[in-house]
Amino acid sequence: MEEKGFKFIENSSDQYCICTTDKLNVTFTISKLSLASRQFMFTTDKGTIPKELEGGYSSIDTAKKAFVNHYKKQRHTTAAKAKQRKDRSTPSYATKLVSKEC
Repeated sequence: MEEKGFKFIENSSDQYCICTTDKLNVTFTISKLSLASRQFMFTTDKGTIPKELEGGYSSIDTAKKAFVNHYKKQRHTTAAKAKQRKDRSTPSYATKLVSKEC
């Protein structure tokens, strides 16, 4: 399940998935509560988890679908927009300098 603007790095042996989107500068991880647990939950590297994503999920796939459905309707954060502008401008500026020198 690949959606435009979303990236999932899944590790099925350890049963976790790292979720990112270009709309945020935050990384979410889907993992089990404990080894004996059957439910998966979201954790984040900074900030809090949105209320819509809180709770347990029966599989990684259902959690990924919830992640995509939640962030499809969200706007890009200011920090994410600034990062995209920086990423867009840096390579083109660098190539212009190289082409002028040659």
